[in-house]
Amino acid sequence: MAEQSHSYAHEIQKKAMDIDDKYLETSGRYFSKGQIFGFIIALFTVGCGTYAAVSGAEIAGSLIGTGGVASLVAVFIHGRKSSS
Repeated sequence: MAEQSHSYAHEIQKKAMDIDDKYLETSGRYFSKGQIFGFIIALFTVGCGTYAAVSGAEIAGSLIGTGGVASLVAVFIHGRKSSS
């Protein structure tokens, strides 16, 4: 009876480890996609700000560019603090 209990506990631990492995693989993929999309959004925001500034709307361009970069920096800092 003790052997059956031990083998059952071993099965449960193995299933839990398999679930953890799948979660880590999946979360790693989402993290990479999030970084790629964040980079694309940052480039788009800075590009729009630059275009607005060159087109004659310096104040609007600087607000768009600075606001976009500042929000991304804040997200990265907050993400680093909460994951630690």
